[in-house]
Amino acid sequence: MPTHGHNAQFTYNSNDVSPYVTDVTFKRSNDVHDTTCYGSSAHTYLAGLVDGEITVTGLWDKTSTVGSEVVFNGAVGVAAASAFAWGPEGSTAGDVKYTGNAVLKDYQESAPVADLVKFTATLSISGAVTTGTYA
Repeated sequence: MPTHGHNAQFTYNSNDVSPYVTDVTFKRSNDVHDTTCYGSSAHTYLAGLVDGEITVTGLWDKTSTVGSEVVFNGAVGVAAASAFAWGPEGSTAGDVKYTGNAVLKDYQESAPVADLVKFTATLSISGAVTTGTYA
């Protein structure tokens, strides 16, 4: 069943940044290794390590402790991974919830002359992602 994104929930480092977020792209992938040998008529592959990246886009805000500028720009240079929780359908009991840890890879701010100040944060997932539900 299709689900509207307006109830989505995203937290990073225990901060709910959802009020500032307009889009989250949650990407998971596998390394793939070619196992094709001589005499084969088609490629064969073996899955390797799992990888992932989260891109968070939204409206820039400097609100103390929970604003996008504080949470994401404050993570620049932090070596340790921080916890995230992503609820694409919301955070009501029973809604899907992905949790794990991620390191900030990139943080950008944009201030176009005729639009709102926006941000984009790219996070590299570190370790396994757990799929569960909100309680």
